[in-house]
Amino acid sequence: MEVINLKSIGVIPARIESSRLPRKVLLDICGKPMIQHVWEKAISSDLDDVIIASDSQEVIETAKNFGANVYLTSQDHQSGTSRLVELSENIKSDLYINIQGDEPLISPYIINELIQARKSCDSRKVFTAANQNCTDEDYLSPYVVKVVTDNIMDALYFSRAPIPYFRNRTGSIRPLKHIGIYGYTYEGLQCYKSSGPSLLEEAESLEQLRFLENGEKIRVILTQYESIGVDTKEDLTRVRQILGSIGGNL
Repeated sequence: MEVINLKSIGVIPARIESSRLPRKVLLDICGKPMIQHVWEKAISSDLDDVIIASDSQEVIETAKNFGANVYLTSQDHQSGTSRLVELSENIKSDLYINIQGDEPLISPYIINELIQARKSCDSRKVFTAANQNCTDEDYLSPYVVKVVTDNIMDALYFSRAPIPYFRNRTGSIRPLKHIGIYGYTYEGLQCYKSSGPSLLEEAESLEQLRFLENGEKIRVILTQYESIGVDTKEDLTRVRQILGSIGGNL
């Protein structure tokens, strides 16, 4: 059943501490902090509101300075999803979209696709995205998450391993590369909160497996869009080059 009047909030969880690239959400890209680029992409989507959620006063003040709505979270969080749970218990919405604070090239169209997926399917509590742009290098890399789905695009499994395994490549199946953006209903976030870390989640270091291990379905949206997460200095240089070549904006 299609949901007509659906309120959707985009949440950008932002922590200032990062082991591989310290303070990365505040690093300058073409004259703006990284998180401002993410926010600008998000507000150009169909979301009703976009909120930057952080336990860092410096991040909060930076976000206020460029006009963002903000939410100061507790410091007792191990993940962005946990921050989102806290926010959802204080700010009500039909859909919360978790937008990574280190993806300044995120497309607003992916966000819109998740909103439409929730409108079209009120039986799912968790939504995410994937594309077929999975190169052989991606397929073999433990740093690129793959997903396999059933015939109606509900996730069967996510893994850093190469899945599905191809005994031969004569079939038409193409590997799906997971894109780390999620949409949750309030009930989906409560499921995350009440379950606690699962065995497969800890084994693969993929928190979405918590839902699957607890019997919760995840609807996967097939998209053509890509995004680049900034985890290293090399990633940062690449993103600066891409945005610099087009004047700082996509």
